[in-house]
Amino acid sequence: DNQPATDKLFTRFKVNTAQENLFATKRVREVVDRSGQKLQKELRSGGCCRDINADESFG
Repeated sequence: DNQPATDKLFTRFKVNTAQENLFATKRVREVVDRSGQKLQKELRSGGCCRDINADESFG
């Protein structure tokens, strides 16, 4: 009886992991899109130098 229970638990874990990975990917895309929009606004307002320096220190 232990084998089927372990298989169920493992299947449930795999499904949850897949959903978490999908959510994480979606969340990263949203953050990148927001950063891009924010950077475009600051480029238009002429305040780009500080963000470029921050990106260089981050990367």
